[in-house]
Amino acid sequence: MSHILDKQIVLSLNGIWQPLEPMSVRAAITAMTGGSDAVDARGKHLPPALALDLEVVDGETVNARPVDWDEWITLPVRDGDLAIHASHNRSIRVPTVVIRPNYKGMPMKSRKFSFEAVWDRDHGVDQYTGQKLQRDEANLDHVVPASRGGLRTFENMVTCHKRTNTKKANKLPEEVGLKLIRVPTKPKPVPASVVVSHQVPGHPSWIPFLHK
Repeated sequence: MSHILDKQIVLSLNGIWQPLEPMSVRAAITAMTGGSDAVDARGKHLPPALALDLEVVDGETVNARPVDWDEWITLPVRDGDLAIHASHNRSIRVPTVVIRPNYKGMPMKSRKFSFEAVWDRDHGVDQYTGQKLQRDEANLDHVVPASRGGLRTFENMVTCHKRTNTKKANKLPEEVGLKLIRVPTKPKPVPASVVVSHQVPGHPSWIPFLHK
């Protein structure tokens, strides 16, 4: 049971159903039972979260009903549902989407370093040639090569064509006649919904809520 409880397969939504962050099942249950210390922008304690009782037909979500914990534990565990085992041989359906009904805010978050984050920052453009790239044409390049102490950070990584990357190899740009079209920087913080939408969904039930 602890293995399921610690999986981040729950998507947290704000009161207008925008995605906020992934949560573990344990954290979601804590939020539903009122044990969370979550607060709004004014520092006011948030009321318990509600889980969405999702009805899926042919792979499409056709109904999403907010349910409190007292009702949630009475819902049947259906085929395909994950479950945790409570006392007296009773199973409880695992929530995969929860909502903070009284929280309408949207925190700002910094994106973690990844290929996707660098690609988005550079708008899919080769930062040495200015060429617009397809995903399968692109690599990330160390401006200062790793062999010379260059780090895998936003400030030292850029999108480029695989051919450009091969040409540059382990040299500095100027050593092979290349010049950056802009200085790479760390992306500015963006709404949490943008960060979550760029992540691989922890559960298929998240998908309808990620790209509104």
